[in-house]
Amino acid sequence: MSVRMLLLAATSALVSACAVAPYTDMPSQAAAGSLRVEGQRLFLPVEVQGFRTEALLDSGGEMTMIDTGFASAAGLVPFGHEEARGTGAGTQSVQFAEDVTLRAPGRTLAGTTVAVMDLSDISARLIGRPLTVILG
Repeated sequence: MSVRMLLLAATSALVSACAVAPYTDMPSQAAAGSLRVEGQRLFLPVEVQGFRTEALLDSGGEMTMIDTGFASAAGLVPFGHEEARGTGAGTQSVQFAEDVTLRAPGRTLAGTTVAVMDLSDISARLIGRPLTVILG
């Protein structure tokens, strides 16, 4: 499946996402490796290129999405420009980063391609806290 098709599939699930704690202040339960349930959403501790944060698990997402600010802090080098459309009316600019290592409890995904986009609007609209990673 092409990157464009993966992106379109991933962004369709994006609007159902909600925010997680900022990557600079990982909750203690996440740091301990536990899952956290908030409402009907599941959060888990992850590392992106060795930088710890908490991610929203998107069981229907075909691609992991990382906020631009966190991607920069983690040293990711975005490339390309695409316009993505989720289930909402608008579009959003998206880039990609390759060869990313994602770690979650019990699993390491090396060489992953991720979508890099500004998640602040989604965060503000859905729960009002920063969202750094949507793990798809």
